[in-house]
Amino acid sequence: MRMLKFARVDYMKCRRFGFILILFPALSAIMMIVEPDSPVLFSITYCLFAGIILSSFPFNMESREERGFVQMLPARPGELVWGHYAFGLLVLLATFLLGIASLMIARIFVPSIRLFSMDGEDLRPLYPAVLGIAVVFVGLQNLLFTVLRFENAHLAQIFRIVPAFVFFFGMSNGYKESMSFPDLLNGLPGVGILAVCFAVFLLLGCVSSFISIRKWE
Repeated sequence: MRMLKFARVDYMKCRRFGFILILFPALSAIMMIVEPDSPVLFSITYCLFAGIILSSFPFNMESREERGFVQMLPARPGELVWGHYAFGLLVLLATFLLGIASLMIARIFVPSIRLFSMDGEDLRPLYPAVLGIAVVFVGLQNLLFTVLRFENAHLAQIFRIVPAFVFFFGMSNGYKESMSFPDLLNGLPGVGILAVCFAVFLLLGCVSSFISIRKWE
């Protein structure tokens, strides 16, 4: 699919920032080793925080000059935006898996760390739920970038970090406020929440594509 080719272009442009994919999981593992009583989902949230920031780079690296070149490529209107969405989704999946890997590494040094339980509560449904929430944040972030595209660089720079910090501090406060955090799911399966969030992500992608076609292409 052509949008995956655009996602690959985003990767080529952003690969010099690949150290983020190593730095944040490494810091996450160190923090869990130093503070093994911290909620294990904090590591996943920390890595997804990095993923949300990294997913914003393709929009921030666009320019009006580049737009003229892109418009000459064999692609349908709106596919460049869909490429940004695909890139963001792939980055989140990568950081999510790296977050789990950081927990496994930390557990080598601190065997008492439990990956899927906390105070007797089963955390497995929360993993896909947290990923789903991050996916929605990336969708909303990309929608904001689509609206502000080429128009307000300073405001775009602000939105480059605001969604990630809102996600990170919102989820972190949720872990602190409720040590029985699974109760917040109200019995809903984590995979079901992920599916709903992914549907919202696709809807936001459709809206962004429509705006891009009407306003910029």
